[in-house]
Amino acid sequence: MALLLANLVTAKTSGPNYYTSEQIALARERCQTEQSAKTHVQNLKDRVAYAMEMSDDALWRFVPSADLVRATFLWRGQGNFPGCPVCGKEIFKVGGGFYPWKFSRELPWKVTCPSCQSVFPSNDFAAHYERDFEGECDMSGKYPDDGSGWVSPSGLRHYFVGHWCQKQRWRDILPLIDNLGQLHLLTGEEQYARVCALLLCRFAEVYPDTQYDKQSNYGAQGRILPWCWENSSVVKPLAIAYDSVWPYMRTMGDKKLKAFLATKGIDDWCAQVDKGFLQDVAEKMIHTNQYLSNEGDHQRAFAIVALVWGDNDPAHGITSDKMLEWLATGRGNMEYLVWNDLYADGFPNEASPGYSSAVSAKVWEIARYMARSGHDLFKSPRMAATAHVWLDLTICGRQQPAIGDYGSILGGGRAGWNAQMFRWAWEQYGEPRFAKALVDLGNPQ
Repeated sequence: MALLLANLVTAKTSGPNYYTSEQIALARERCQTEQSAKTHVQNLKDRVAYAMEMSDDALWRFVPSADLVRATFLWRGQGNFPGCPVCGKEIFKVGGGFYPWKFSRELPWKVTCPSCQSVFPSNDFAAHYERDFEGECDMSGKYPDDGSGWVSPSGLRHYFVGHWCQKQRWRDILPLIDNLGQLHLLTGEEQYARVCALLLCRFAEVYPDTQYDKQSNYGAQGRILPWCWENSSVVKPLAIAYDSVWPYMRTMGDKKLKAFLATKGIDDWCAQVDKGFLQDVAEKMIHTNQYLSNEGDHQRAFAIVALVWGDNDPAHGITSDKMLEWLATGRGNMEYLVWNDLYADGFPNEASPGYSSAVSAKVWEIARYMARSGHDLFKSPRMAATAHVWLDLTICGRQQPAIGDYGSILGGGRAGWNAQMFRWAWEQYGEPRFAKALVDLGNPQ
């Protein structure tokens, strides 16, 4: 299949496909007239300001290669963590249990103990990274890490660099691309599309080689990140960001960027991202288990990819119709999920209201995406039920049972009171209780 895609993929032929032109025009108008929208845009600008000052070469190097370890936990496996090499388990008293370490963009490739303030690793891995790994890595000090981890006297490997890589660097890259895409969509300013395009081209260079279970210390399925994080933090936001800057990328009008990317062997920006990201997701979603996660996570991500791709010419790659077929009746199996994973009262098959409410919201989101391509999941009465059930479960409009890992001895709050889902349910069915719930939530826009 990979060889087949190498021969077929050119570039998607339409866009933006996620937002309509009317929605984009309305959003830009609001950004000119409404203070809340202006504040949102300014917040986005503040978040990307550091990247706008970086050179093209620095931006390219900002995205690590696929083979650089990404570590969910600093130690291999989970549980029975040894703590800090200097102060031991004191770190957990200050930093908490699972993720106690401190990170900073300003202190690259280093982690800091919040208890004793020791910094690891002891060597200068950053210099090795900036040299593109040419020559020997400095291994000075008591706790050196060349990217593969430091092994303690007891034989336990500590992934200082890998933990920072996943928890800081990728947490910088992914929201950065998302925010740049939003800024271009909301302002029309090409400076944000330019940086977004460069990062997407580099990302698409790296992404086909990512395989989390072989490139991490955890062994979980995924690509850049494990499990549901890959779908919600990588596929979903980056597909939408690409769709937002696609018109800019299509023209390849920036001569300086065109020349820079040509030095990287990229002559067609859109084809680069289509082949290295959208079509790569499609191929591996259909043929591997790398994206499988909590119900609704991988289906929602793939529904967005199908919508953004928006192309049914098989000469260009896996078609949107093929993706939607997989979603409806293939392993995505949304038709089965709606009838069999939602009980008759609408409650999903996860025991905890917290997790189950997330399934309901995602099922509604997926159904909306699929409806835009003619797949009607709303014909099942369980679609309405899975919105109603969260109102039925709520006592006095305020509390729900604290079941499983949801809530506490003080109660469970209001799981499933999702304003977007209730708004969609009101638009779909016109039932007054959804409008009443929206009013109770403050009728957020």
